[in-house]
Amino acid sequence: DFKSEAFLGNVFSLSVPSGVKSERYINRQPFYERFYRELQMSEAEVDEMLDSASRAGKHNEFYETATMLNLDTTVVASYLIKSAFESAPEESQKIVDFVRGFL
Repeated sequence: DFKSEAFLGNVFSLSVPSGVKSERYINRQPFYERFYRELQMSEAEVDEMLDSASRAGKHNEFYETATMLNLDTTVVASYLIKSAFESAPEESQKIVDFVRGFL
């Protein structure tokens, strides 16, 4: 069962409820690790950031997060997308393979 559409939706909408442990949602652990490594943020701070980004609505997530962190939107988008891809490696590979099919 191909879940890449849901995965892409989660990458861009960050609609992952706090504490949810389900295959339907992206694992937040890679987000915790990256934002701790890059910005020394706690898990609670990352949860708050992701929840706030999710509430910002479609296409406003990166801007909302960048504003919260006082960083460039491109930097924030990079962190979020890399973390999302790390959180679901099998789905990420399907997306990479799909894109490579067009090259």
